[in-house]
Amino acid sequence: MKSLPEEFDWRNKRILDFGCGIGRTLRHFAAEAQDAEFWGCDIDRRSIEWLKRSTGNLFRVFENSFEPELGLPTNYFDLIYCISVFTHMPTHWDKWLEALRRILVPGGILLCTFHERAAYEYILHKPFERTSVGMQTIWGDQSWDKGGPYVFHSNWWIIKNWSKTLPIDCIVSEGMLNWQNIAAMHKPTGNDVQPTSTVRIIQPFPYVEWQADFVGNIDYDIYAPKSWLIEHGIIAQRNAGVRGWFTSSKDSISRIDFYVDGMQVYPRVLRLQRPDVQRAYPKMRYSIDSGFEALVDISHLPPGPHPITIVAHDKSGRNLRAEAVLFRKIAASLENT
Repeated sequence: MKSLPEEFDWRNKRILDFGCGIGRTLRHFAAEAQDAEFWGCDIDRRSIEWLKRSTGNLFRVFENSFEPELGLPTNYFDLIYCISVFTHMPTHWDKWLEALRRILVPGGILLCTFHERAAYEYILHKPFERTSVGMQTIWGDQSWDKGGPYVFHSNWWIIKNWSKTLPIDCIVSEGMLNWQNIAAMHKPTGNDVQPTSTVRIIQPFPYVEWQADFVGNIDYDIYAPKSWLIEHGIIAQRNAGVRGWFTSSKDSISRIDFYVDGMQVYPRVLRLQRPDVQRAYPKMRYSIDSGFEALVDISHLPPGPHPITIVAHDKSGRNLRAEAVLFRKIAASLENT
């Protein structure tokens, strides 16, 4: 819901959960289903049958085939969302996008998740190289009972290829539970589809590059009151409070550097703490002197989002990079932090 425009109104809308499974996501819209018409479909018959028995007439659910066609009216749905569907679709993805475009109303919204850097690094245990991945399939012959094929995409590949069917308004990096990216698209009101010239890349969640024995996090309220399309990240007016932790199994943390808009900055305040990370990582012997709390002056920045990169160094010479967004908001009602 945070990926939708803030003015989106559920009343009298038609919504489709494409690839709904047993209703893992659909069930959370029980309240909205009182005002809107919710549909769900999936290729797994047992899931659909279970969902029908469990939810009664609350949702309209049906089994669809593997073929890229849905027996539904043209220009019917105001919103379609696909969660972890194209992440397992190595072929016919373009035909399915066309099928979903057909049943969207002009101006309707399509949200599709895909695996990018976070899922790639934690599943494959190696760094994600955007320029070389593009679209990559692993375990192509894996049975559906075991999850089927896994497909990874780079943001640039999604923009280049999916926008041939529907314009992409933005991509929310790791927007699906800090795991999958979300492509937010819409159906044009005219007949022509032009690739989106500029696509916003939004990063509401912190990102920490994958390393097996060097971990960390940036801590802030990822679910800010506004839609992510309006504001996201560490929100402040003049001084942004940035806190988190880093810890290495090799040695203790020796230094933490801060960069905003690619330029190194020196926080007004930097306090180190001792976070309890051994409870979260009980099988590894980490140093635990790595918690930090900093105050970063952003009064000179223009309003809006600014990327912040925090690099932790341990005494063995290794480093770990974490990324987030500083969002400077000019509002009298927001207190300085």
